[in-house]
Amino acid sequence: MMVFPLIVKEILSSKKINHITPLWIFRAYKELYISTKGYNEILPNLLLPKLRLEHNSNYCKVLEDLDNNGCSFLSKSFYFETKKFMASACSIPFASRVSKDVITLEDIRATASLLCGRYDAASQDLFNNIHFANIVTSPGITDLASLLGPYTVITSALMWVSFHCSEFSERSKSSQVYHVDFDFLSDIKVFILLSDTSMLNGPLEYIIGTHKPINHHIFSLSEMKDDIVHSKYKPHHFRFFTGSVGEAYISNNRGIHRDYPPLPGNYKIGLQINFSRSRFGSEEVYLPSRPLLLDNHSSYLVWQKAIKEHPLLYSLLFKNHATCFNYL
Repeated sequence: MMVFPLIVKEILSSKKINHITPLWIFRAYKELYISTKGYNEILPNLLLPKLRLEHNSNYCKVLEDLDNNGCSFLSKSFYFETKKFMASACSIPFASRVSKDVITLEDIRATASLLCGRYDAASQDLFNNIHFANIVTSPGITDLASLLGPYTVITSALMWVSFHCSEFSERSKSSQVYHVDFDFLSDIKVFILLSDTSMLNGPLEYIIGTHKPINHHIFSLSEMKDDIVHSKYKPHHFRFFTGSVGEAYISNNRGIHRDYPPLPGNYKIGLQINFSRSRFGSEEVYLPSRPLLLDNHSSYLVWQKAIKEHPLLYSLLFKNHATCFNYL
């Protein structure tokens, strides 16, 4: 417990635009999460403002559901934005977490039955795409972020494709096993469907209420076996987020969740925007792999405008953010 005052100090300091948490302190916070069975998460609620449930906001019901259940469908559709983005994204490379091979979106329809697990889009190519930048910086995202709290940051934004896996080890590498996320102070994530998604395609599966310690009966930061999870929760606790292209949902990923495994020959394409209520987290781990903000791409002006209007919100996305905009 000697580290507890340092954790408090770091959470308070994480409101600043240039703060990077020492990794050992954040790891100590994660260990505290296990030892207190999640009740240390009360601490950020005491040190940082809670969700702003404004009754005049389009997101009021969404944030109430997020607070009570840990997840919610979003009231806003991103259909037109995603159509423009997908039309421009055919050549973006995706790397497999299982086999390490690389594909593009053009390859998927012809080879879906042969592909396994999750493929992640190359982040530099993604962030160079102006339509991706337009989605991540859109009013629908910035308005939502403002309600999560004044020190909210987007910790990352990504795109991936998920295919069928036959082995547990493959599903484990592909986010298709039950787990919790613990990369920042809070791991609140918006998912936007880039392909129509039914139970065949592998929707997000979330166990209602498990973001709250009282309902979170399995405390582990590694994958959880299906039979153990199913023995702890009744069928009505499991929610599946299916929908059409452009539809979106939000979840507090401290709750137990997974990508439901797609059936053979089926797949899901998703876009994901990750939020935290402050910069307290594993930034030392992620900083070396963050993309560069490049001024020779059309997306540069979009990112530049967003960073100037919302400097803290976008302060973690680029490796060279500080040198480009002189915030440090």
